[in-house]
Amino acid sequence: MNLQNILLLAIMAVMYGIGFYLRARKTEKIEKSFVIYMVIAFIVILGITLTLELLYKDNTFCHNLKRVALMSVLAPVAYIDFKELKIPNEYVLLGIIYWVLTIPLEIFKYNKYVLEDIKSSLVAAGVLFLAAALCKICIKGSIGAGDIKLFVVMGLLLGVRGIWGAMFLSLIVSFFAAIFFLITKKKSKKDEMAFGPALAIGTFLAIFLTGM
Repeated sequence: MNLQNILLLAIMAVMYGIGFYLRARKTEKIEKSFVIYMVIAFIVILGITLTLELLYKDNTFCHNLKRVALMSVLAPVAYIDFKELKIPNEYVLLGIIYWVLTIPLEIFKYNKYVLEDIKSSLVAAGVLFLAAALCKICIKGSIGAGDIKLFVVMGLLLGVRGIWGAMFLSLIVSFFAAIFFLITKKKSKKDEMAFGPALAIGTFLAIFLTGM
């Protein structure tokens, strides 16, 4: 394990800690279920981060950093959305801040490709925003405003090449989750379902399986 690997793991731990803090500061007593969930999610993200660094050797440090940043945002968001059916704006803002902070690094280390990467991020964010907004308009109750904002963050941090696998797997996860809840009668067709967990699981799988 080299210095770059260690640095990325350290940054991941800091980002993850920030995500944990944003939730913890709003409650007088942190839920035990949240702590257990975040510990498990941390181990999963740690494994994916190591996979990115050790298996996908063609990935740049900045590429992997964006994926780590997105996972550190999606992990707490998935829990909150499942529990409360909402995606707090501070996590959306945090994801945008992470993306903005990667730009100086890209300029410093990958100056040749920085404009191409920024364009890819903005195009991906725009495509996901328009698709999600259209879905919300055409299919009532299909998607929430928080989900749309989260799509923008995903587009910024994944870029054009990364969004397709993440969205495809997220939709598959969401489909099977909906079938499960209907079969077990935990939800009906009229009940609102959280999309955040499916986005997190689908994105984690896509990053792990493709490195994108």
